[in-house]
Amino acid sequence: MFRIVYVPSESPIQEGENLAYEHQLPIIHGEAEYLQNIDFDRTKIQVLHIPENNYTSQSAKSIQCGLNINILHVDEFSNLQEKDCNIEYWYEEKENNKIKIDPTYKEKHVVSFNIRPYEKGTITYNLIINNNIIYEDMFGVL
Repeated sequence: MFRIVYVPSESPIQEGENLAYEHQLPIIHGEAEYLQNIDFDRTKIQVLHIPENNYTSQSAKSIQCGLNINILHVDEFSNLQEKDCNIEYWYEEKENNKIKIDPTYKEKHVVSFNIRPYEKGTITYNLIINNNIIYEDMFGVL
């Protein structure tokens, strides 16, 4: 997240300068496009935390059999602690044998999973949040 000092367009910008100087932050005077979907009191001068990251990554495209692969999902736009998050994965050769795992780490904007496969092949996985598949990828097991 990045931070800014918000000054309503009805207020003189000088009123926000001290706050901006104190915290070494940029000032936005009035509305901006990236503030449209953010819920805050638009009548007062304040420091805003603006979400900007929403991505999923995995630690490698292939791993050795018996080692862990980490899958990380970052979503600054929502509270992941309040959501049901899991991964469903399977070997391509055994698509009917899906395995569901819970996160190894979960906080407000970050959820992390570890998969340790013991067979060689290609694994496909789905990241599922509140019963919706939001990401799909695969990795090789050597």
